[in-house]
Amino acid sequence: MLLIMYYIAVVIIAFIMMWWDKKQSKKNKKRIAEKHLLLLSLIGGAFGVWAGMVTWRHKTQKVLFKIGVPLMVVIHVIIIARLLSNKMLN
Repeated sequence: MLLIMYYIAVVIIAFIMMWWDKKQSKKNKKRIAEKHLLLLSLIGGAFGVWAGMVTWRHKTQKVLFKIGVPLMVVIHVIIIARLLSNKMLN
């Protein structure tokens, strides 16, 4: 249960950070580094980053985001599914 709460929190944070970065880009203000958004994807926030990409059309032309983030979404879905199936089997 704690792991699910972790994933939900990281996804929400990632989504908000994508919104903030898009907002800042429109104002030509200080932005969130791409490496931080990608790191957030890697540690579980991939769905939030992907949702932000789709919602605000943000970072959609960047190859690392276009390929890497959906790949991380798939990897995290597999991880969560395996963890849940192992928990259900025990």
